[in-house]
Amino acid sequence: MTKVAKFVRMEAVEEKKKILLVDDDIDLGDLYAKYLLEAGFIVEVCRDGGEAVEKVRNEHYDLILLDIMMLRVDGLTFLRLANPFLEKTGVVMLTNLSRDGLAEKAVAKGAIGFINKTDVDPGGLVTKVKGFLGVPTE
Repeated sequence: MTKVAKFVRMEAVEEKKKILLVDDDIDLGDLYAKYLLEAGFIVEVCRDGGEAVEKVRNEHYDLILLDIMMLRVDGLTFLRLANPFLEKTGVVMLTNLSRDGLAEKAVAKGAIGFINKTDVDPGGLVTKVKGFLGVPTE
């Protein structure tokens, strides 16, 4: 059990959706995970795309939140490597870059959308995640 997992409260989301959060920014990733856990989601955290590829080979996730810019295996490389395992899993790209075109490239490679991290606070991220998953917002 990770340090973040102690924040789990399951009553907020009736059907427990499982999210894989992939971000090499430890502080921001932990903050996002805390808010998602408090909203009732099951959350696993990876710090790079290579670790995430291994996870999706062995487990099913309802949604993957994937940072585009990571040092070892970036988001676009993850999409290429993990594609055979993502048939029933939506991938939403996380980015700080609004004009570089990488998020659009990721959507062209199979991501279902993207969230600009500079445009949302953690609560707004939860709202967007619920939208991607079709979970009612309060």
